[in-house]
Amino acid sequence: MTGIAPVGFLPTGDSLAAHTAPAWWHEAKFGIMVTWGPYSVPAFACPTHSFYGFAEWYWFYQQVAPEQLRRAVPGFADEDGGDGHPHLEFHRREFGEDVTYDDLIDRWGAEEWDPRAWVELFGEAGARYLVLVAKHHDGVALWPSATTDRHTGLLGPRRDIVGELTAAAADSPLRTGLFYAMAEWFNPTPREGRAGSEDEPLFDFAFNRRRNPRNAFTGETVPYRGYRPVEDYAADHVLPQLAELVERYRPSILWFDLPGDDAYYRSNQIVADFYNASARTRPEGVAVNDRAGFTAHADFRSFEYGHAEAPAEHALPYEACCAIGTSFGHNREETEDLLASTAELVAILMDTVARGGNLLLNVGPRADGTIPRAQADRLRGIGRWLAVNGEAVYGSRAWDLPADGTTRFTVGADGRLYVAAPPGPAAELRFPVGKAVPVEAGGVVELLGYDGALTWRIEGEQAVVALPECDLARTEGEPLFVLRYTAAEEAEGR
Repeated sequence: MTGIAPVGFLPTGDSLAAHTAPAWWHEAKFGIMVTWGPYSVPAFACPTHSFYGFAEWYWFYQQVAPEQLRRAVPGFADEDGGDGHPHLEFHRREFGEDVTYDDLIDRWGAEEWDPRAWVELFGEAGARYLVLVAKHHDGVALWPSATTDRHTGLLGPRRDIVGELTAAAADSPLRTGLFYAMAEWFNPTPREGRAGSEDEPLFDFAFNRRRNPRNAFTGETVPYRGYRPVEDYAADHVLPQLAELVERYRPSILWFDLPGDDAYYRSNQIVADFYNASARTRPEGVAVNDRAGFTAHADFRSFEYGHAEAPAEHALPYEACCAIGTSFGHNREETEDLLASTAELVAILMDTVARGGNLLLNVGPRADGTIPRAQADRLRGIGRWLAVNGEAVYGSRAWDLPADGTTRFTVGADGRLYVAAPPGPAAELRFPVGKAVPVEAGGVVELLGYDGALTWRIEGEQAVVALPECDLARTEGEPLFVLRYTAAEEAEGR
């Protein structure tokens, strides 16, 4: 990253190992990712398809025939049958064969976009940070970049999306992170090294084979709109763009996607420069995820749709990342029954937090900048739940065990035990007695959001709590209810 003077960190593993995720990141627990770009114009994917399900990959899907994927990616299934190509069929019907993906950029108008309304909504959701996709693999930068004319200052919305959202968030409690795709599908600049992973044939196929953008119907090569020729992709494009993002917008998180060869991308140099620049502008600390390079330093690991698979203990803290539905970018084909309900999203949040992680929940706005009501309603539902039960989430840590069946456990910032379970007809809740926060006779068990007293007892190595006849604990399908246990000596002092 050019233009940033070194302060304390060197681009070596030993030096960077001294940097860890800051306290605010550990305490935040819940963030929002926003995936918005030209792909929000077609807003099309096959929501139940194992590969064609991500609307933000529209351009790549359109360029690659199913038979190519079958040859390149072991196990790929053309679930729609035959040689049909759903993206070509949709594009022909919606836009015509003469319209290319880059022709759609100027149809991305953001006419109704109000960054302050987004920030207000994310605050209502109870999120503590947001991560904006500043550049996806289509190469369109959402800020006026000096390295290319392929950016939203000149194309599409003709606005500094990153700048406006960052400014709106600065007037709120939300911290801002920026997602940056290291590799672009069709950038003509020569690129050395690898991106993605050889262990993942799909990413190897998508990012390690040189392809020119083309008209998907005629095969004719088409311009990479806004492209300015440079000699080297990493040195002349990636590093300067990241320097722009850090210097102009001062993010609290750099969230990379698709790692590449560390030496080629100078991954640890990127990370060190970010830390050094942020020592002045973000003294409370910054963080990077684990996708700056194959072996680059990271402060936390990223799992997509993997909250239940992430272990409670591992070398790095972790963040589970998932969408409300099946796609990160807005997908017109995604019906409401394919979206997770508020109760399901609360369960994902609590499961992640119980394992010691953070949840980064994605929203996909429409091309005009509005967030679909079904997504917004779920965000507000999470916020209402957190307003009552947030003490079990914010600043919490894992207990002796994260889960017992459908029950989840955390230790709050106040040191008390929190027990979250789905409501239902059962009159009692049983859970194991732990050691980190011993559950002992004489302690007090309360139901958050309920004023009445609860009775409970210990049977062997289990606590047994009598649940009241109330909607919070007994209405099936509602979000998790949360019990709080306070030891007897603490309860007397409160």
